[in-house]
Amino acid sequence: MRGNHIIWGRADADIPDATDERQRAEIQKCKLTQTKDRKTWFDVELDGKKLGRVRTIFGAMEYWPAGAKTSRHAGSQWSPNDPPHALAILALLSLHEK
Repeated sequence: MRGNHIIWGRADADIPDATDERQRAEIQKCKLTQTKDRKTWFDVELDGKKLGRVRTIFGAMEYWPAGAKTSRHAGSQWSPNDPPHALAILALLSLHEK
C-alpha cells in the first residue's frame, strides 16, 4: 500500500527517469493487441511482423519473444510517465535488432 514507508520509517524508492523521446518513438511504431487466449498478454507487432508478447503485472513487466518457450523479466521499476509496457517492448525491440 502506498504510504507505508512513512509509517514504518522506510525511505521511499526513487522513481527512475522516464523513457527518452527516441525510445518513445520506437515504442509508438509497435502495434499492441490483446491476446485472446491470455487476457494479461498483448501481442507486439512491428511492420506486420510479430515480435512477441508483453504484459505488466503487479510490480513487473515481462516479455515473451516469438518462438521462445518461456517469458523473461523486463524490469520492475519504471516511471509513471512511461508508455504502457515500455520496458518489455524495448526488450523485444532490442532482441529484434540483433
